[in-house]
Amino acid sequence: RLRTLSIPEDRAMTTYLADGLKNNWIRPASPSTSCNPLFVPKKDGSLRLCVDYRPLNAIT
Repeated sequence: RLRTLSIPEDRAMTTYLADGLKNNWIRPASPSTSCNPLFVPKKDGSLRLCVDYRPLNAIT
């Protein structure tokens, strides 16, 4: 089950995806499963992206 992102989390996710695609760190995909992102605040106030890969690991 996917969870809703807050506005700051949505902005951080959009920035992460845009930078990742631009720098070829990530690529578009159409997976049959998904993993929930979790954002943890850093000391400087920005957000760190963490991903729970347990659903993906369970099927691989």
